[in-house]
Amino acid sequence: MIGRSGLAALILVAAIMSGCTTPLVQPGRTPRPTPSPSPTFQLEQTGIDGRVVDENGEPLAEVRLVLRLGVRRGTAATTADGTFFDRGNLGEIGITASLEGYQTEETTVIVVPDEITEIEIVLVPHD
Repeated sequence: MIGRSGLAALILVAAIMSGCTTPLVQPGRTPRPTPSPSPTFQLEQTGIDGRVVDENGEPLAEVRLVLRLGVRRGTAATTADGTFFDRGNLGEIGITASLEGYQTEETTVIVVPDEITEIEIVLVPHD
């Protein structure tokens, strides 16, 4: 059985034999992962421009929107002309649109850096 100091010596010998003069791990310390660099992108040029309409193409105001990105959630509402937007979020974003008198609609969009993804959500009245 090798003790802690024996293990440190073994690591040092292995590092020297591999051509490395600095031990890869210091004895008694757990290495920390190097954080990945944050993606760089233009916030105002990355996101969603959306419009919610009825089955006749007429804009719907005050539609409640829930946007989900992983475990994060945000809410919004459409304007008088049925539009909404979201900026600065990347990845797969789930959107739920609901308005009294209409069936709830769910969709997913993929947002990539430096692009505005345009979507249209159609709500159908309840039967």
